[in-house]
Amino acid sequence: DDIPELPDNILYLDTDTIASDSIEPIFETDMNGIEFAGVIDYLGKWFIRYNYMNAGVLYLNMPQIRETGVFKKARQMCRNKKMWFPDQTALNRCVKKKKFLSTRYNEQRMIHKNTCIRHFCKTLRLFPYFHTINIKPWQIDQMHDVFHIFMYDDILNEYTKQKKIYEELQ
Repeated sequence: DDIPELPDNILYLDTDTIASDSIEPIFETDMNGIEFAGVIDYLGKWFIRYNYMNAGVLYLNMPQIRETGVFKKARQMCRNKKMWFPDQTALNRCVKKKKFLSTRYNEQRMIHKNTCIRHFCKTLRLFPYFHTINIKPWQIDQMHDVFHIFMYDDILNEYTKQKKIYEELQ
């Protein structure tokens, strides 16, 4: 929000997300008077509050964010208050006007037919025992073994190839 050269609307994606369909419909979202749009957090809706938004995929309206100071307030809160999910919780507490997108744009648990963006964030599982799973897309073997996800292999193969080239340059 302190960089004036940024475009008015920005799609922020966490590094642990993979898109498997066109993200263009997000850019058609009416952001008039809205600071940002995102998807309800799967765990947050159960443990924090029903409209707690996940910060892994956010469509940002920079002029509105600058006008309300939501990012400045969130940074201040992160500096002064202990929170479980500091950035996400601060944004949820400081936002005045947010809009909810379909879960297809930030699917946090499993892939569905209409999933556009899969977010590989930490999640809870109850069976066969209560535990957390925190597998990221670059952990390819675990993605295969635990999630049984193979649909991103073409993207991940390209990632592995580029990573190897980068490492050789170092």
